[in-house]
Amino acid sequence: MNYALARAQGDLVVIYDAEDRPAPDQLIEAARTFAQAYKTGDMSLACLQAPLRPEGGSGFIARQFAAEYAVQFDVLLPAFCRLKLPFPLGGTSNHFRTKVLKSIGAWDAYNVTEDADLGLRLAQYGYTSAMIKAPTIETPPSNIYTWIPQRTRWIKGYMQTLIVHSRLTTSVRPKVWISMFLGVGLSTLAALCYAPFTCLVVSGLLLQVMSGHFTPMAYRDLGLLLFGTLSGMLALYQGARRTGVAFNLKDVLSAPFYWSLQSISAAHALYQLAVKPFHWDKTDHKPASVS
Repeated sequence: MNYALARAQGDLVVIYDAEDRPAPDQLIEAARTFAQAYKTGDMSLACLQAPLRPEGGSGFIARQFAAEYAVQFDVLLPAFCRLKLPFPLGGTSNHFRTKVLKSIGAWDAYNVTEDADLGLRLAQYGYTSAMIKAPTIETPPSNIYTWIPQRTRWIKGYMQTLIVHSRLTTSVRPKVWISMFLGVGLSTLAALCYAPFTCLVVSGLLLQVMSGHFTPMAYRDLGLLLFGTLSGMLALYQGARRTGVAFNLKDVLSAPFYWSLQSISAAHALYQLAVKPFHWDKTDHKPASVS
């Protein structure tokens, strides 16, 4: 991407994956949004993120992935925008002002989620990002063998992003700290801890049921687990409702099994961060069939 950017001559540049199907009016909407910001004197707007919508899969992984993206791009990121907070960009459909992108050093060639890093770095330089409405259709991973390497890379990249930006300490803008914590740190921590924490709580409850003696700590742990699980399910429902993603009660109730898989990827990501931090697990993308 940096190689291509060095040869880009237009005022705006956009990144797409090869299998992406952006909405026909997405480029026009992005150009108009930048033009409107320019007319109003807002020269800080540097990036526009289009919502990503996975379509074309019907299995467990594909359905959970689509709902997860609905939460990310139609619940969380719009909330970040309303709060005027920077956010980690998605890996595709990012529209940039070319001069700004070049001036801040473009993409970090050593970060395996260079998009997430770039969203925070833009803010660190005083620029802002926003969302547009025209979506990009993507093909979701079809099975766990494709999903785990991809998710491993994403979590490892989030870890790299946290390390890089937290090294700046006092020079980091307050809003970047908030976004690092909410948008990158919490999701990484949740991925690492969800399955182990759930196993500990459930096994502890079973032991106390067998002994017939419940401690206050057991009620506290159960309350935390239920609160986190129900909050996640509510977010999935909200995202699916906003985007029209087919996500029924069975999908909602099976979401904790999907979240537990994140812990496998997170453990693998932590291992890779130590022994091969720049290794790129390439995702095998299959184009959607065209009727």
